[in-house]
Amino acid sequence: MAKRTTFRFRIPVARAGGRLSFVFFAGDDALRIHAATVARAGANGALAAAPLPLTFQGAPDALIAARQAVHSDAVALPVSFREELAISFEVEGAIAEGQMDLFPQSYAAEGSHSSKPGRFGEAQNRLVGLGGIEVDAKETRTIALIGGGFAAGKGAPTGDFRETWPAVAERLLGQPVLNLSQEGQSIASVVAALDAGTLRLAGVTDCLVLLGGDEAPSVNTSTLLSSLDALLSRLRSRCHVYAGTLPPQGPSSSSGEPSRGARHVVNDWLRSAPPAAQVVDFDVLLRDPSNPERCQPHVQDDTGGFSERAQAWMGAEVARRLGPEPSEEPSRKMTLKVTLTNSSHEVLTVDTAGTVFAVKRETGRALLWASTDNARSWQPRGRHPQGSSFQVMTSLKDGTLLADTLAPDGMHALARSTDNGATWSDVLPLGLFRMLQPGNIRELHGTVFFGEYQVFANESPIRIWASTDGGATWKVRATLTGRRHCHSLVADAEQGVLWAMMGDARGGLLRSVDDGVTWSAVVDGPRGVAVDGIITPPGLLFGSDTLYGPDFPSIRLVGANDEMMEMTRLPGPSYSVLRLRGGGFLMGTTRETGGDVYAPGDESAHVFISADGRTWTEFMAYPRLLPDDYARADVYWQLPSGEVLLRLTNVQGIGTGFQLLESTLL
Repeated sequence: MAKRTTFRFRIPVARAGGRLSFVFFAGDDALRIHAATVARAGANGALAAAPLPLTFQGAPDALIAARQAVHSDAVALPVSFREELAISFEVEGAIAEGQMDLFPQSYAAEGSHSSKPGRFGEAQNRLVGLGGIEVDAKETRTIALIGGGFAAGKGAPTGDFRETWPAVAERLLGQPVLNLSQEGQSIASVVAALDAGTLRLAGVTDCLVLLGGDEAPSVNTSTLLSSLDALLSRLRSRCHVYAGTLPPQGPSSSSGEPSRGARHVVNDWLRSAPPAAQVVDFDVLLRDPSNPERCQPHVQDDTGGFSERAQAWMGAEVARRLGPEPSEEPSRKMTLKVTLTNSSHEVLTVDTAGTVFAVKRETGRALLWASTDNARSWQPRGRHPQGSSFQVMTSLKDGTLLADTLAPDGMHALARSTDNGATWSDVLPLGLFRMLQPGNIRELHGTVFFGEYQVFANESPIRIWASTDGGATWKVRATLTGRRHCHSLVADAEQGVLWAMMGDARGGLLRSVDDGVTWSAVVDGPRGVAVDGIITPPGLLFGSDTLYGPDFPSIRLVGANDEMMEMTRLPGPSYSVLRLRGGGFLMGTTRETGGDVYAPGDESAHVFISADGRTWTEFMAYPRLLPDDYARADVYWQLPSGEVLLRLTNVQGIGTGFQLLESTLL
């Protein structure tokens, strides 16, 4: 480029660490880097924090020779796995260019903008110049994709590399997956690059070899197998080697004769040459059982691009093959016993230190009470300065309290306390929007997220708010249209993923892989409606929020391949689920005032328990007290004592209060 141009790319880091350096590449001629910065990424091209300048051997700029690379000096910036960064750089000259337009939320403009906090220029979805992010951290497993197969994400329907199968595999494995493959690259050229030392495998521990789909029918089979054998042999001395089989070309609806012979020969050879555990069998995964020479319907289009569903399947299969073998856990049983019943306090939250916060029936919702001895004794803690009442509350990891408060005029606000609930200040006016439960607020990558709930309209744009300063200030990160409300959020820190549980007929499970900027439906519609969920090794576990048939409420799991399985039928919709520190799970159900899914005569809220998250049994039923209100049994917290705090609403013998439960695994 003849004029100085600034690029800003939004990229997730593939490894947690405290110091980062960045690799930049020139094109067919020299490239001048005038300035470069890095910052935590905000929404729509903006920065979430002040940018840090990058240097090159102490200088703010660098000159890169044609087809060469330069590494920036390391900069101190602690990051989590899959945390999103904004890398901005001002360049002039020839710049290396990627192959696909898969980088949304990235921008470019002529001029000097690398330190600009807001968005600038036009969309720049094709990655240029930036070759990688190196994290100074403890050495861990690193996987490289080699060859020309599948273009490592070709056909991603969302135009987002974070939804391609390599990114899905990286997210599920929790380990870096480097894309060193190039569309159309032959196995022979990979062997030549390896012998010449131009294939960069420094730090790579595992390689997945991908044969190009067009290569098998176009090259003599014996020559191709000879090249494959040479490549696999050379790689085995450097890393653990895996190979991917060739899936059919085109879906079952495709016209014309598919290529059979070469693909079968190559796949059979791959299945027999390496150990079977080191083959990722894309062929078996994607082919149509009724027409094995074609892909399953909705997996591949006529251009050879893979659908979003196929990308999820492929990434999950790579993670399964390259991941650890599942351990066989002995069958265990879980028991509970009640250690305390309290009918005077409605618990709002428990902070990380174990302090329990509640409101008391006799003193109203405007006075906050606290207990520091596992909910045995209580002391008044604080009031809202405007006399607002505390409705719903959550505690952040640093002990900051955030509460949905209701003012005398009927308006809601998000209030914040940094002194354990003694004093409060409003930080976000909400109007008629509010929190439904503590899970409406979650933390991920140092950002606090809040999903709105409302019942004043059948459908309303729902905002996902974000705060990068512990809830002191808020900005809209995304606006979800065509939805009624957000029941809760679920943060998966290991995969760097945020889930939104949307309610009612327009509900479903939405997922964001870019810190809440964009969202995609994983399970849309009533079958995906839930109020609370938790992350478990097999996937997202929740009880469905189902009130009307033909679907019935049940315990469900969305696995690594985004497929949903049902486990145990529930007597009513579930509003809460809890995983215990010492092992075991609890789930609560609600008896609402409407619905046709309840068994005849069942007027109770129920609690279910499980030792392994797969096999569930009922612990206890809590009959409803008043017929015109919900009976609820909610499990959100575990105390320092190990006891579970079961919050009860409108149940006989207690009214609204709580029980403490002691769990034992046998």
